Amino acid sequence: MMERILNSLPDDLTPWQIAFWMVSPKPEIGGGRPMDALASEDDRVLLSAERAGRLPMG
Repeated sequence: MMERILNSLPDDLTPWQIAFWMVSPKPEIGGGRPMDALASEDDRVLLSAERAGRLPMG
């Protein structure tokens, strides 16, 4: 699951941006953090990663 998520995130993210994405609450997964949803292999995390590639990242 982690490999699929990392491959879905934008290629130009730095390691810090990836870490920030993993610990930031996401509305797509009910306000939860991607790192917490990994254990349950919630597919919404993957959808959120795919969506991140279409949104501006700061």
